[in-house]
Amino acid sequence: MPVNVLRILFWLTLATWTVLLVRPVPQDITAELQEWSDLLPWLISKTLHITAYTGFSVGALALFGRWRWWVFGGVAVHAILGELGQHFGNLWYDTRRIGSVRDVFIDWLGMAIGFGIGWAGRKVLASRRV
Repeated sequence: MPVNVLRILFWLTLATWTVLLVRPVPQDITAELQEWSDLLPWLISKTLHITAYTGFSVGALALFGRWRWWVFGGVAVHAILGELGQHFGNLWYDTRRIGSVRDVFIDWLGMAIGFGIGWAGRKVLASRRV
């Protein structure tokens, strides 16, 4: 797949994630998950955060060449703005979303994992070129 198509998919995925961050949480899904365990919705949510930001980091490092650090930094700022959007969105609308500093650090953990994957991938590719 051409790099430009992958870059477009990266931005579309990031935009979709942004919209989903500030949308209200459906009560029926949350209630159904809590029947299993009170911890389950939290674990699923944080796993999604880590997975998403891992993917964004790998994408930033793999797809944007000399711009990768700017995109990587933009993704880090996006984590902060996403939580601010949840916080202020909940003040203005009943979104049942609460932005938190903890979630920013969870997002950044995902970014660190993605950075490790991206760095290791670059090392493997570089060793194959020799």
